[in-house]
Amino acid sequence: NLSALSVARDRALLGFGYQASNGVALDEAVTRAGIDPARYSFIDYGSGKGRAVMIAAARGFQRAIGVEFAPELHDIALANGRRFTSAGGSSTRCEFILGDAGSYEPPTGPIFAYIYNSFGTVILREVLSRLETRAAQGDPVVIVYVNPLNRSAFEDGQRWTVAADRSDWVLYTLSLIHI
Repeated sequence: NLSALSVARDRALLGFGYQASNGVALDEAVTRAGIDPARYSFIDYGSGKGRAVMIAAARGFQRAIGVEFAPELHDIALANGRRFTSAGGSSTRCEFILGDAGSYEPPTGPIFAYIYNSFGTVILREVLSRLETRAAQGDPVVIVYVNPLNRSAFEDGQRWTVAADRSDWVLYTLSLIHI
């Protein structure tokens, strides 16, 4: 329940309650996308306690980034990331950013984004707009959208192409690099 977390009320109204991701879709989507994770920055939008970020780090992504707007979940992710690294979970450092997914500026270079339906179409469209800007600058962008309740945010604009469609996740790539 977002009302139990210390988050901006106006943005909380645009999001959904915290639900842990099991990461199964991540492994399947990376395989299906046919990418070399070592070339890509992984970004989990709505990273919660950090599980998907740690899975991505162990999978060998160049960078493993989590963006979370709830300070309580962010603090847990930081502690989980430290334990994961000290236990030898990965040589890739887990980066956790406390902030709003809609205003986060993704890094340059190839991006593999993970979105577990943490927010509605308003914030999702903000995230997609920033990723489309990266793609317009020549950076490849792939997104796995788990529990895809707001597919219209991707499919209304006809910029995103469905690369794989499973019952519980959809893999998207940009159909046009220059927007």
